[in-house]
Amino acid sequence: MSKAEQTTPKENQVKIGDAEISKNDMMTINGMPLTNPRTPLILTIFSVVVYILLFTSIYYSYGQAMAISATIPVIFVGWFYGFMPGICAGVLSYPVNVLMYILFGAGWLEGMIISGGGIPGTCALILIGAIIGRMRDLSTQIKNHRDKLDELVKRRTEELQKSNIMLEEENNQRKLSDEKLQETKDNLENIIENSLDGIMVTDRTGYATRVNNYFLEMLSYREEEAVGKFVAEFTPFKKLGTYESTTGELVEITKEFADHTNTMIAKLLEEGKATNWEAYYLRKDGKVVPIEQNIVCLYDNEGERTEAVSIIRDITERKKAENELRKTKEYLDNLIESSLDGIVVGDSTGKIIRVNEAFLKPIGYRNEEIKGMHVMELSITEKGTYESTTGETVEINEEFFNDAKKMIYEKLFKVGKITDWKSYYLRKDKKIVPVEMSVAYLYDKEGNIIGSVGINRDITERIKSEKEIKEARDFLENIFKTTTDGIMVTDNEGFIISVNEAITKMLGYSKNELIGKMTGVLHPKGESYKKNVDKYLTILFEEGTVTSFELTYLKKDRNLIDVEVNTALLRDNIGNITGTVSTIRDITERKQDEAQLKETKDHLDNIIESSLDGIIVSDSVGNVIRVNKSFLALVEFEEEEVLGKHIMELSITKMRTYESTTGEMVEINEAFLNTNIKKSVKLFEEGKVSDWESYYLRKDGRIVPVEIKLSHLYDEKGDNVGAVGVIRDITERKKVEKALQRSHEELERQVKERTAKLLQAEKLKSLGELSGGVAHDFNNTLASILGRVQLLQTQFKPPPGKPEKRKSMHDLKRGLEIIERAAIDGSETVRRIQEFSRRRDDDKYFTKVDIKELVLNALEFTQV
Repeated sequence: MSKAEQTTPKENQVKIGDAEISKNDMMTINGMPLTNPRTPLILTIFSVVVYILLFTSIYYSYGQAMAISATIPVIFVGWFYGFMPGICAGVLSYPVNVLMYILFGAGWLEGMIISGGGIPGTCALILIGAIIGRMRDLSTQIKNHRDKLDELVKRRTEELQKSNIMLEEENNQRKLSDEKLQETKDNLENIIENSLDGIMVTDRTGYATRVNNYFLEMLSYREEEAVGKFVAEFTPFKKLGTYESTTGELVEITKEFADHTNTMIAKLLEEGKATNWEAYYLRKDGKVVPIEQNIVCLYDNEGERTEAVSIIRDITERKKAENELRKTKEYLDNLIESSLDGIVVGDSTGKIIRVNEAFLKPIGYRNEEIKGMHVMELSITEKGTYESTTGETVEINEEFFNDAKKMIYEKLFKVGKITDWKSYYLRKDKKIVPVEMSVAYLYDKEGNIIGSVGINRDITERIKSEKEIKEARDFLENIFKTTTDGIMVTDNEGFIISVNEAITKMLGYSKNELIGKMTGVLHPKGESYKKNVDKYLTILFEEGTVTSFELTYLKKDRNLIDVEVNTALLRDNIGNITGTVSTIRDITERKQDEAQLKETKDHLDNIIESSLDGIIVSDSVGNVIRVNKSFLALVEFEEEEVLGKHIMELSITKMRTYESTTGEMVEINEAFLNTNIKKSVKLFEEGKVSDWESYYLRKDGRIVPVEIKLSHLYDEKGDNVGAVGVIRDITERKKVEKALQRSHEELERQVKERTAKLLQAEKLKSLGELSGGVAHDFNNTLASILGRVQLLQTQFKPPPGKPEKRKSMHDLKRGLEIIERAAIDGSETVRRIQEFSRRRDDDKYFTKVDIKELVLNALEFTQV
């Protein structure tokens, strides 16, 4: 119980007179408090008064009183004074009732005895008094026991209160300790969960019992996946091989790694800890995480190992930084070694500790020779004449040494660096090398000099180049004076500041007349000239240069001259325009040549486009660059569909059957392709191919029989720049040839047929009759052939005044002439046979002839 509970609050006290009494200390009657010791007497007297009033009231109401009226006093006496006083009060109630009857002048005998109510009522009152008194006694005993019990309870309560106070203090101490312990535990939990290092707790057998958030995040596990795993399952220890690391590199987990891991585990078990152990943990996705871990074993009171705590740091970024540092070092080493400038590093005493290849090369030393040498051993320390690597002889005098002392004392010693110092190094073979060097001291954190670094550039070639530049400048000045092209230099405002002799001859001005004038005096007036000049100036100021721009200049004699101008803006070191330089060439004659060339080109274009033969032109690799209308009509392509295609795309390259424009189906076989290859080889060997009969592929998939003439085109150097082909459509010729072939075959067929018929019909006739019949039929056939040939000769006859130049037509004409001669010879033979077999008057045998068949055959032979 607390002290606050031991005190009596104001609200639990009752003020009676001047005293304040606790409600707990008040006497009660049926739960009603009695705070005055005289209260029982007062209440008893009050009950007697009530009895008298009740008796009086009953008497006057009913004419007689009842003995039971004394019940209230009896009850009060019994309750306040106990068992015996209660009986006495009941006994005394009889004489009191008698006395009351007497006092009221009533007959007590009648009221108390005769009525029969006095004695029983008195007995009832005695019984009531006894019962109430006994109840009072029992109540008193109970109260006494209760008081004793309260006293005991009070003592026990006080003891308990003291114990409670002690327990409370102890509990407060324990609670404070628990709070501190909980706070410490919460802090530890917070430290563990918010640690930037992974933390893993394992039991004595090596199974994870707890991990923190960073550990889970580092290895991409959930807590329920990680807890319960054997620690080796988090490492690539069991499976050697190549893994991808979180650093982005591939890591080889080798046997050496496994051996090192076993060594560290043995150390952990022996010493109880392992510190700064770099290893790899295996992430859930199979990548390895480079880590640094510190492991400590935990022991119980008996010294038995119970757990182990591992603090694991993800060193991915550190490894990346180390890799970057290594790469940077390698890069710097590579930069030093690959530098075109020589680099030399010296210690604080001036001895060389590192040089690169570019430093060694010009001085002729090897790396092992120069390390440890003092830098002054490479410097010139004596006056004299030396041979330079530029090929010149250099005099080293007092002025050279004074300049060296000034650079060293006033710049290096005072400022700590020297830049752009032109000097010499002494080569191993005692020649001197001109160098441009920059030297700087190296300092530690305290500002002490720990060495120096020098960057040396071999300027041998530069000196040679400067000499060459001077010679070139002199050469250019000579060109400026002697070139046939005009050269004009202007300032940034357009005023002419320099011209050469060629421009004065070209424009008819003297130098003095041109220098100081604006270039505008050379431009003729007129809107077209002005627009051209504006275009020229726009290009010049936008691009900085203008090349091959054609202008018209106004000569001193007011005549116009066409010129080609190449102009460049001149700028200073910061990019400001300082003027222009222009080369000006008189292109009057070239313009005339171009006009003639254009006229010739137009004429050739007209010839090409008007040609009845197809013409195709390709570049050096075989791509079509031009075709004429006849060629397009031949292959039925549009011009844009042909240009840019390779010539082979228009040729036949696949072996199959094609429909020809002659109406026939043509089989393209290996022999045809081999012939094309041979012709192509001949073209490349001889530069031309003629009378090449082949096929071209039309747009609709049909093939066109053509006669091709190809020739390579060459430039002035004799290099092949393309090819031109003349392609003639020989579809009609092929049709005629095919018709002739069919006629010939038909003639042979009919001859054979007629011969067979005559032999069969006239076996038994005489030789004369047989010869006559054959001669007659053969003569008819020859007449048809001869008529057909003569008809074809009239069709292939060229127009009057235009000789035939096509070789194929000449060949066809010769073939017709041969057929004509053969037919005439045959006719003469027939005539002789007829003469031999002519019938006489006495010949009575005639041969039957079908006139209809004869006419039909004649019509067939003469049909065009």
